[in-house]
Amino acid sequence: MAESIIFHFRPGKSSLHRLDCRFKLLLMVLLTVSIFSATYRGLFLISLCVLSGVFTSRLIHRGFLRDFRGFLLILSLIFLSRTLTEGLIFGLSGSWRFLLVILLGMVLSATTDPADIHGAVYWYLKRLPFIKAGDIGTRVSLAITLIPLILDQTREVTEAQKSRFIEGQRNPVFRILAQTLPLLVSTLYRSREITLALESRCYDENTPPHLSRPASGQWLLFLSTAAISISGILV
Repeated sequence: MAESIIFHFRPGKSSLHRLDCRFKLLLMVLLTVSIFSATYRGLFLISLCVLSGVFTSRLIHRGFLRDFRGFLLILSLIFLSRTLTEGLIFGLSGSWRFLLVILLGMVLSATTDPADIHGAVYWYLKRLPFIKAGDIGTRVSLAITLIPLILDQTREVTEAQKSRFIEGQRNPVFRILAQTLPLLVSTLYRSREITLALESRCYDENTPPHLSRPASGQWLLFLSTAAISISGILV
């Protein structure tokens, strides 16, 4: 069975793949703040930046729309709810901003190894007192690792239900339980496997990660993207 494409790390040699993860996390925060703070002109500028990241990371594949259907449903709900309560313009704005945030998360997960995310979070938090930088970094990287696994398992459960004609059941409670219980069990089982794998390798969350010094080209990409992000708020 083919796995889901979105939110999976896809090794590559693009400029975003080579960009230091510390820059990526900082840009993720800056762009997210800009998306929810920008005017419509600034939002258009940020959209061009996000779309360039989508195409640079080669995120669009044959099965992208198939895997993106669930998010399209959420976008539709956001659009309808805001349109009915605040008007058409606010409905389009809300769904537009949500779409950009989702695409940002997809670009980050597609171009960044979860182990690098642990190192970047550890680097940012290690100097702060009373904060366990290694523990937080491990939790963040594991959460990002589990998201695509849960999506894959949801798809497997759904296809298994179709093969057993469970979708034909009229009882909604039965259908919800048939979907959630197998997903919960498989997620807990995968979490246990990951825990045992970490313990068998004597994983130490407080081991300082090795982070190389960013190249000059990475600084240029970071500063230009940060400038676009700030301009989106000021425009």
